[in-house]
Amino acid sequence: MSIKLPILDGREIKKMCIYAYVHFLLKEAEDQVKEGKGEQCIEQSGNARDIALEIFDTIEQMNYTYDRLEKLAPTIRTVAPTYNTITKVVRKNFKAGDPYIPHFLSLCLLQEMKLRGHKEFEHIDLLEVMGWYEIDKRSDTNYHHKCAIEILQKIYRKK
Repeated sequence: MSIKLPILDGREIKKMCIYAYVHFLLKEAEDQVKEGKGEQCIEQSGNARDIALEIFDTIEQMNYTYDRLEKLAPTIRTVAPTYNTITKVVRKNFKAGDPYIPHFLSLCLLQEMKLRGHKEFEHIDLLEVMGWYEIDKRSDTNYHHKCAIEILQKIYRKK
């Protein structure tokens, strides 16, 4: 059985990798909540969870998931290095034990993508959702914004 490969240009591969990482972050956040490890850091947790699930489902419908990237990586040589760039930037910005909010980082990434002309999530007011987060000393959201911007700068600088 052969895999039918879609025709993907470099920009589409980069977008796929970013959305796959957002998908991973949202799954990680949901798993933390289910395990009782996540902390409540948003004022309207029910609404934020609904939006997170909507984003998660949309990315799955687009088929821009990590599982798909794993299947494409052997045949499209730019997939693995692009995805690895994202994880390296996140690890650089958030060391072990640092306050880190996966859902908020995913919103920052999507907002930056929206600012770059991507329209998949333009129906969601991401800035409003980000405003629901309670900012405290342990979860300074500026680090998340900085990380999202750095991810996109590094990804879109790559040839």
